[in-house]
Amino acid sequence: MDKKSTFGEKLKDSGLNTAVFIPSIIILVIIAIPFAMNEAGILDSLNSAFDAVVTYFNWGYLWWPIITTIFALWLCFSKYGKVVLGNPGEKPQFSNFEYIAILIAMGLGATIMRTGTMMWAPIAMNPPFDVEAGSKEALLWGNAYSIFLWDPVCFALFVIAGPAMGYVIHVRKRPLLRVSEVYRCIFGDKFADGKGGLILDIFFVVAIMAGTATFIGLGTPIVTTMLNSLFGFKMNFTLTVIVTLVWICLFTASAYLGLEKGIKNLSTFNMYLAAIFGIFIMITGPAIFIL
Repeated sequence: MDKKSTFGEKLKDSGLNTAVFIPSIIILVIIAIPFAMNEAGILDSLNSAFDAVVTYFNWGYLWWPIITTIFALWLCFSKYGKVVLGNPGEKPQFSNFEYIAILIAMGLGATIMRTGTMMWAPIAMNPPFDVEAGSKEALLWGNAYSIFLWDPVCFALFVIAGPAMGYVIHVRKRPLLRVSEVYRCIFGDKFADGKGGLILDIFFVVAIMAGTATFIGLGTPIVTTMLNSLFGFKMNFTLTVIVTLVWICLFTASAYLGLEKGIKNLSTFNMYLAAIFGIFIMITGPAIFIL
């Protein structure tokens, strides 16, 4: 009679890379516990760190998007822009509209729903060029800055990682969605299969989980506030947990169903809803001012 498999053996048999998975979970737990136990103190520390970064590295916030935009244009119009992310002559899996929907919905998510619709407010209350705060001119500056922050430069930031991962998966035919596979082309097998590649993969997983937590953290207060305004639900911890769990279930289900059945359909549905909402705002709102 065979011995019962241990938990570690079951994980290994499932195809899960425990060398990446377990350290990533440990790091996330180490980060999450202090936040849960001392939210106010950690938040103050993070705000101080953020203020320091903005103060001393504000040039980076300007130059990095400019550099990535120039790189994206060069990539499009150079010989590398003709490289097919797939088999030569293979037709695109989705239409341009579907690709755009996936990029917007999955790339920006709740960030544009929150920041893109409210960025004008702090700028209008603290406008540039000695404009009177809260005035019509200040409101126009707020709108202009919002559009500037969500222009193609924002999407150019994805160009650094997106094509590299796509090339490895669809051209090199590597079956693993790991950032270390990208660096295999640059630093060789020894680095990708060694500690360097392992550290990159762990950081990659932690970054993805942190990004997912960010858009849930940004989006959940918006949803709970709308439920309170529309249906009178009391805004409390229970409602926050319910909305978060529903959101996680929807996100997990779309990822589990795959790109074709889950993410693509959810993203295109999101775009249609956004278009309907935009038309509604144009009809019922100050259309001339918006235009």
